[in-house]
Amino acid sequence: MVATDLRGVFIHGTRAATYTYVRLMLEGRVNARPNIGVVRETA
Repeated sequence: MVATDLRGVFIHGTRAATYTYVRLMLEGRVNARPNIGVVRETA
């Protein structure tokens, strides 16, 4: 999807989703620096 966006063919709302997430991060409603870790590993 990103490759098509880079060619100017916007599908599946990637542009809208990006704007939405950026706005939410700027408003402090989404954690832009989450604490990520492995909870459990399976084989």
